[in-house]
Amino acid sequence: MWIEHHVARSRNPQLADEYTNCFYSCLFCNQARSNRPEIERDRRLLDPCTEAWADHFDLVEFSLQPKTPSAEYTASTYDLNEARRLLVRQNRHDAVSESLHVIKRGPALVKDLLALAGLVQWGDRDALLEGAEHLRATIELATRQLIRLQAIPAGADTRCGCSHENVELPPFLSDQVLDVSV
Repeated sequence: MWIEHHVARSRNPQLADEYTNCFYSCLFCNQARSNRPEIERDRRLLDPCTEAWADHFDLVEFSLQPKTPSAEYTASTYDLNEARRLLVRQNRHDAVSESLHVIKRGPALVKDLLALAGLVQWGDRDALLEGAEHLRATIELATRQLIRLQAIPAGADTRCGCSHENVELPPFLSDQVLDVSV
């Protein structure tokens, strides 16, 4: 994880430690941008902290397809559709999907295995209990995987920066929320 500066440090060193000028990025994006300006002609870099990228990009398979001139500039500046980034998006998608499947389905299967273990002979019971324990451990690993892959790093301030009270997520985001606390 790297810190990207919306206004590059080389262009305005006074903003280097300004909270609203800094955000997380991957090494690939940080290096691709180098010190390109945040505004070029009538296009500007999109700020991931203040703008919903879904308004500016369509996701096609794992490629981000720009819908606006500023999205085109952002995609070009950060080389967003370079092969490694596509692979990272696909791997992350696959890992999140599999982890969600395990977390959603696993507890019921553990319960079924434990119930079945109570009905069988001693020899078969050990194998069922071992299977239930293995599945429980797999659920725990899947939960840790989701925590590791979350968009906002653990421990980061998640409070809204606006002054509005009781703000709710839009439905397209709230539908994606899953509490995976352990």
